[in-house]
Order: sequence, then C-alpha cells, then structure tokens
Amino acid sequence: MSRETPFCVDRRRFLKTTAWSTLATTAALQACAQPVDSPVPPGFDPSAVAEEPDLFDLGVQSGLTQTGVILWTHLSKVVPLNVRVWAVDGPLVLDELIEPTSDFVKVAVEELAPGGSYAYVFTHGPEGDLVRSGVGSFRVPPEAGSLEPLTLAATACTHPSRMPFVALEETARHDFDLFCHLGDVSYNDDAIDRAAYDEAWALTLGDPGYRALLPRAAFVPVVDDHEIGDNFVVTELDPQQLEDGLAAIYDHLPIDGEPGDGLWTSHRWGLTAELFVLNSRLGRRRDEDLYLDEAQLDWLVQSLTSSPCHFKIVLNPVPIAQLPAGWPAFGDRWEAYPEQRDAVLDAIMDGGLENVWFLTGDLHAGLVHRVEGSGRRSELLEIMVGPGGPRTLNPLPTLVEQVPDQAEAYFPSDQFLYRSDELAATLLTFDPSLNSVRVRFIDPETGEARYDELLKAGPS
Repeated sequence: MSRETPFCVDRRRFLKTTAWSTLATTAALQACAQPVDSPVPPGFDPSAVAEEPDLFDLGVQSGLTQTGVILWTHLSKVVPLNVRVWAVDGPLVLDELIEPTSDFVKVAVEELAPGGSYAYVFTHGPEGDLVRSGVGSFRVPPEAGSLEPLTLAATACTHPSRMPFVALEETARHDFDLFCHLGDVSYNDDAIDRAAYDEAWALTLGDPGYRALLPRAAFVPVVDDHEIGDNFVVTELDPQQLEDGLAAIYDHLPIDGEPGDGLWTSHRWGLTAELFVLNSRLGRRRDEDLYLDEAQLDWLVQSLTSSPCHFKIVLNPVPIAQLPAGWPAFGDRWEAYPEQRDAVLDAIMDGGLENVWFLTGDLHAGLVHRVEGSGRRSELLEIMVGPGGPRTLNPLPTLVEQVPDQAEAYFPSDQFLYRSDELAATLLTFDPSLNSVRVRFIDPETGEARYDELLKAGPS
C-alpha cells in the first residue's frame, strides 16, 4: 500500500477469516486509493444517529497492532456494518462497508497519521434508518523519534462481585493515551466450556465502568490466570477447556493474532517508551522451573537490551519484587523461579539499562515499591496498579495501620514508598524531558489523589 495514503483498512486481514474473530470483507476500497490531498468523504455527525445498545451489546474497543489499530465490537445478531473513522475535530477519513461472518467483529486499520487522535463508530442500516454503536476514540503512537510524554491509565483485578467498577468509571474521567490492564480482566473461574466463557466475558464487558473506559483509548491488556481459571496450570487443564478459554480471550479483546500465539508483545510510543506485554501463564512449567517459556524470556531480555526508548515499561501480571516474608502467593510470583528472575534483573543491571519500570497487579493492593529493599536492584521500581475491583482487598495495609509495630515487617521503609488496600484509579505519566514518572492513585469516591508523586529510578 502506498505510504501516501494516511487512512486505509488493512485488506490483507479482511481476506483472512479465522475462528477467533470476524476480520470482515470490504465492499468499497476506493478510499485506499485516494492521495492525501484528495477530497475527503462527506462529514458524519454521530450525534444525529440513534445509538442501538441492544445490537452493539458489549460496546466498542480499540487496540494497538504493530502497524495500526484494531477496532472491535460485538453484535447481538450478525448484520452488515459500516465502520467510520475520523480525525478528532476533523473530517471523516474512512467509511467502509463490512460483512461480518460472526458476532465478534475486528477491523484492522492501518496507515493512520502518527500521533493523530481519532474517533470511530460502527453503524448499521440505510440512510434515514441508521443506528450506531457507541463512539470510541484512540491515539496513534507518535513519530518514531518523538519524546512527548506518555500517560497510561492502568488497573488490575476486576471481579464481578465489585460491580459496578467505580475505579474504572473514575479512570474514564481523566485524559490518557493508553489503557493498560495488568491481568484478571474477567473472572471466568466457573467456566468450563465456550458458552460459559462467553457468558462470563459478557458480564465483565457489560459493566458500566468498562463501558465508560474502553472507548476512551486503545486498550493494552495483559492476561493472567482468571481469564481461564484460578491458578490454572496448562499441563493439568483439559485441552478443550484451554482451547475454549483462549478462543474467548482472543474474541473478547482487541488484540492481534489468534489462539496459539503467545499473548506477549511490545509497543513503542515514539522514543518515549516501549511497553513489554508479558504472559506468565501459558508457558509456565513448575516442574521445569520455567516462569516464562524460554522463547518469551529470551525475547524479553534481548528486547529490553536493544530498545532505544527512554523508558522501558514491563507489563507483568504478577510482581517481580522480592516481597517480605509473610506476603501471600509466594509460589505464584517470580520469586519462586529465581533463575529466570535473576536472568531478567541481571540483564537490566549488568547491561546498565536505565529507566526500566515494572507495572503489576495480582495482589489486590495499590503499591509503589523497590524491586528489592537494598543492593543495586533497589534502583528498580515496581508499581502495583489499581486495584480496580477484586473480590477481596489485600488486608496487609490495614493490618499494619491497626498494628503499627508490624509495619516494618510487611512494608519496610527502605523498600515501600506507598501502600493502600483501597480501590483506586491509577494514572502514570512517563516524561523523558523530566526523566521522571508521575504516579497518581485517585480515590474513585472523591476524585482526589491519595498519592501524587514524581518518581525517578536509580539509587534511593
């Protein structure tokens, strides 16, 4: 495709229909042949079209690919659609007819203007009787050499018992470039077949918090255990259940690829940051002392080492920090796999890599802590985001408030900068010009910041 064309549907993906999604066929490709300075299609005012939530019953999402974005929706019945994309505060730049072949619709859009802000909508029906989905928006990563700040919204652990997810509703009220989920997006522990997985995902995505947040920016999800089953072990899971669970993940999230792929990847935001998305479940082998499959570990070490970006941000569903004795789930953390943990941390320290940051979830608390309390690894910081809505909140922060003489045992002051067991919206701004990260934990009830600090990696 010509690099002169700034807005183009990826025709190759439309010709590829798989079991995991509808990558639909296009009926009109003239837009892809237009030069930049050609007349754009007529304007489109979504406010003049009735929203039809019964048809677009799980809302809309967008996600990053290596070369563009994926636009996502779900249909209560399979009907022809138009996908429309326009520059925010600008003209309509894409209007394509698609013919879905299943109720899950994914449309890959490429060659958008670097750094551009866009809105999108799916519509159905003839003019005069048109209905639409909700309106979504996203930003395209900036030019490769850009050093503009990057703001991430982040959360982890959203259990249906906490619906509505007020922390997600609060997050949606803020401005950010990407939304990152650090694992346990949907709690599907009772699911054993595809129908049950679909039902659990529909419950999650139907929550008001997700419906408010997911249309706001491109979604970068990290998958942990609950998306398939609580603390599942691949080698012990029924193969059909694993196949159904993975297929449901790929169907319900705006991610590229298909079941069988590793669910690990990276995304660059100019030269500001590279985000490394890990999956520590599918390749884990306890009897072989593998926390990550060897291919993923090699990729992570090599990619961190070779990344030209100012910030290297590791999106990891379970903490890599060495937590004090008494913290739960030791066997589920990096600490229980010391050889691979050392391989990652030694590569960072021995390679002199600066500004490697870890984001994590899993333990149902909001934390800012050093990876280790002393020694050279104490230069590395990890942020446990959210929590967004776990069934049970981590009791340790409250425990040490009630029993102060236990505070140093569970939250030693040389390692922990912040601790909370309350639901929170988490926002992180990575700014190369300041060489710092602004970390905010925001109370969803008041909108006030519980923690708002500029942090720098390096010696304490």
